[in-house]
Amino acid sequence: MISFVSKRESLMGLEKHAILGDSCSQACAAVADAARLFKVLMVSPGCDSPSLSDRARYPYFTRMTPSDRFKVTAIYEVMKLFSFHRVGVMDGPFYTAGAKAFFLELLQRDLDAGSYDWTVLFDHTVNTFEDAVSAADEVKMRDSRINLMVLPEYIGMWVLCQFYLREMLPPDYVWFVAAFGNWVNGVTAVVAGTPECPCTASQLARVSGGLMISGRSPIQSTNDVHGLSGSRLADVSNYYNSACQQFGNGQGACDVVWTGYFYDGLWHLVALLHTYLIQQNHSVADLGTASSRSALYELSLQQDYIGLTGRVRQFNSIEPTTIPSSHGDRDGVQLIRQITGGTGNEFSDLAYRTGDGVWWLQDLQWSPFDNGKVVPCSSGTCLFGDAFVPPDRISQCHAGSVFSVRMGCVDCDVGKYAAAGMAACEPCDVGTFTNQTGRASCHPCSTGTFNNVLGAEGCDECGQGFYANETESTSCTKCPIGQYGPQKGLARCADCPPGRTTGFSGAVDEEACQCQGELYQGQCVVCSFVDRYEAGQCLQCAEGLDCDGSSAATVQPGYYTDPSAPFDVYKCLPQEFCPGGLPGACAGGREGVPCTQCPEGTAWGTGACESCTSLNLAGWLTAGVAGMLTIPVLYYMMNLKQTAKATTMLATSCALAMTISMLQNVGIVGYISFSWPPELQWMFDLMSFFTLDLQAVGFDCVALSPMMCYTHPNGKSGMLEHNGIFCFESAEHTPMFLAGLALLCGMVGFYALAIWATIVAPSKAASGNTWFLAATKFLLFRFRSDYWWFGTFMLPRGLMLSLSIVAAGDSPYVQMLLIVSVMLGYMIVQLMTWPWKLPALNAFDATISTALIMMMAILGAFAPDLSSGIQQRLTSAVLGIVLFLNLIVFLMLCVTVASLVRIQAMGGSEESVLLALGKIPKPATLSEKLHLLCRRIEELGEHNLAKVLKNLSIYDLRMAAQIVTAIGSEVGEKRLVLSRRSQLMSTNSFPDLQAIQKLATEMESVEGSDAHHQMSEKRSLPRSVESDVPAPIVEESGNPLAQETKSAFL
Repeated sequence: MISFVSKRESLMGLEKHAILGDSCSQACAAVADAARLFKVLMVSPGCDSPSLSDRARYPYFTRMTPSDRFKVTAIYEVMKLFSFHRVGVMDGPFYTAGAKAFFLELLQRDLDAGSYDWTVLFDHTVNTFEDAVSAADEVKMRDSRINLMVLPEYIGMWVLCQFYLREMLPPDYVWFVAAFGNWVNGVTAVVAGTPECPCTASQLARVSGGLMISGRSPIQSTNDVHGLSGSRLADVSNYYNSACQQFGNGQGACDVVWTGYFYDGLWHLVALLHTYLIQQNHSVADLGTASSRSALYELSLQQDYIGLTGRVRQFNSIEPTTIPSSHGDRDGVQLIRQITGGTGNEFSDLAYRTGDGVWWLQDLQWSPFDNGKVVPCSSGTCLFGDAFVPPDRISQCHAGSVFSVRMGCVDCDVGKYAAAGMAACEPCDVGTFTNQTGRASCHPCSTGTFNNVLGAEGCDECGQGFYANETESTSCTKCPIGQYGPQKGLARCADCPPGRTTGFSGAVDEEACQCQGELYQGQCVVCSFVDRYEAGQCLQCAEGLDCDGSSAATVQPGYYTDPSAPFDVYKCLPQEFCPGGLPGACAGGREGVPCTQCPEGTAWGTGACESCTSLNLAGWLTAGVAGMLTIPVLYYMMNLKQTAKATTMLATSCALAMTISMLQNVGIVGYISFSWPPELQWMFDLMSFFTLDLQAVGFDCVALSPMMCYTHPNGKSGMLEHNGIFCFESAEHTPMFLAGLALLCGMVGFYALAIWATIVAPSKAASGNTWFLAATKFLLFRFRSDYWWFGTFMLPRGLMLSLSIVAAGDSPYVQMLLIVSVMLGYMIVQLMTWPWKLPALNAFDATISTALIMMMAILGAFAPDLSSGIQQRLTSAVLGIVLFLNLIVFLMLCVTVASLVRIQAMGGSEESVLLALGKIPKPATLSEKLHLLCRRIEELGEHNLAKVLKNLSIYDLRMAAQIVTAIGSEVGEKRLVLSRRSQLMSTNSFPDLQAIQKLATEMESVEGSDAHHQMSEKRSLPRSVESDVPAPIVEESGNPLAQETKSAFL
């Protein structure tokens, strides 16, 4: 206390004008109450309780140390800096309550203003060991990752020990402390091992690593000058430390935290009195008035200077201010420390907090045991670019729980579940349940139980007559016919006794079991609606039948069964003959198995069997007479004198043969086991007449007809042409098959003889063997001399078409594919060779083949459904074709790349053998032969040469014209150009324009004379054109456009 008296006067009982003290908040409260009564200014160096900020109760109280509010204000600002939202709060003894209350007040202000979203997870008071245990449990339960402890050191260590025991370690958990008591180095060793803290010092160091503590700042040791004393702060700090160490022979206690505030408080009072007495010229006597005390208080609120503990200025009504108003308080400097070291050296200075913000002194380590969890702050401000900031919530709740902002991970209620990572608990789906909390999944209803509501806590048993044979059932199923359910909760129903069944579903007892099917030897046999009953058995319904589980069946259209054997199914061809329905039903009065013929004395007419008339007999007689007359005519046409040219009679006979062959092909198509529309069936029936054409197919159809069989559903095989004859079963089939086999052997021998004749034909013709030529002219005379073999190549076509029917008798679609393959193969060879003597015949043959293939493609629409086996084989075939195509393309690319090594003109005399598809005649050999030909031509003379040319065929004449044109174009003789020709001329043999013009002039001047011959002999070809670019030429004798084009290109 300070008073002003004379030396002679005693201090006791004198009037007091100002008070400096105390450092204990409770003592300050008592003295401040007295100061209020006596209206005496009180300056406290160290009392920091927020309750002393009550201006109504303590109107003359000021202090140098910041209120405890600023301990939590520093922590509040750091939490917002790192965007923490979910926090927990703990306080302890009564003197810590004010700081916690102000922290919660700060949070509420933000919430009220809507400026920051805070969630206070819990508010706990810890004074005992039990309080510490419950606080730790609540922190873990609510997933409170960011926590403020407003506790003295010993209680704080109790709580931290409980955190360690629950493995709640940094950086997953972050601890802040508003310092009360002695949070100083060595604190972990002092508290460790006590009954309330059953942890070692190292364990406490592990759990408290990274903990941040906010408290008052110690003496500032800077080069700043004290605003009142005029001393440098570093000098004052050094003097105090030196004097402190010397006090008590080196055993003195130094307090760098409290001393600075006493120093500033003393100078603060001196400055107030100096201003009042000296600067404002008041007397000492004035200090005893009430106005002087108010004046001194107002002067205190107006002070602003650099003190030993930082800038000193007190809150007032103008600047600075605080909410709520706390005149006489000071914000000062708050020191934020962090536990980063080991036992005995735990704390390091982390940052200072002032009214201007937070100034960081070093990097923030969330855990000293993990160097990667750091925020770079050593520059004074924190850099968040590469910083690690721990989240304020768990990253993912455990399965069976979901995250709640306020409650943390919350277990799901009964009837609900949550897999790991789910945002909300979901109700159990129908058919599942859970009767426990915190389930990651729901239990399925067991067999015999069900539920059909969401979020069920259990399942209900199925009632009598019902069952549930699967888990997760949402309903129960009635016991099917033939079973009954005598009790609840059945996974399956009981079977009726043998020979018994129920007439309804859902039976509840054995008495409901009655025989509802066929009674066989005392047992009841009930067949499904896709089976049939026979002799006490349920048999699979055969192809062609519609079954309903009884002993009777309905025949499908296109199939036939005999009344004596109603389940022995035959397939009818054509299907129209068998209408289906009752066994034995045939269309139009037909009879036989299966509907194969009309009754004796009748014939098939327009959709029915009709009585035979005299016109039918007359028709057959007329056809026989016509056939007898036709045979000599055909023989005469086929035995004309053989020449190399195509005569009118040859063209006529060949066209007739092609027509018959075409009709026969169409007739063979009719053998395919398709269900043809009536509009097509009559055509195929008509064309089948031509399948007996001997010239066209060489008895193929006759020979193979007994081998053309298809399979009936009952396993028997019937002939395609006469399906009433069963292959290898009917008495008629065996001799037919043997005769066909013999005829087939004969055909094979005939084919072998034809092949031999074709091979030796060139040599026989060269030797002039007229007998051989006369014997083989039926095989050779229709074709060009260079393709004499085509007749032999055509012979097996009819056989191969017929074999297509034989090879796939039970697969109509495959039959069609085989027929198309045969036709396509023959058409390709015909188009490549152009073998017929008359070009019109080649075009006619190609047109017929194209039309037949198009017809087969369209007829594919009538193909029946394919079996899975056929589909699989066809799929493999398509894949094989695609692979083959890729191989061909690859080989072609290889050949092309190899040909690039030899850079020659495309299509020239030096072209690759592979690209030319054969050997190329050598130019030197051709030159020799052409010179020989020239000499022979000269010997013959023009008249005889014309006779020779007249004997040539059309193709030979055209070939001769092409040779003359090609050579004439190359040597530049336009009179040798007989047809229009456009080509690129070679630069090695084509003469230049001047030489051509000169040669043409000379040849015209001597045309028709012997001089022309001499000139041709003596004049050599002109020099080659030097340009490397081939010159195109379009020539046509006497064509002005061609001449103009030629001149332009040259």
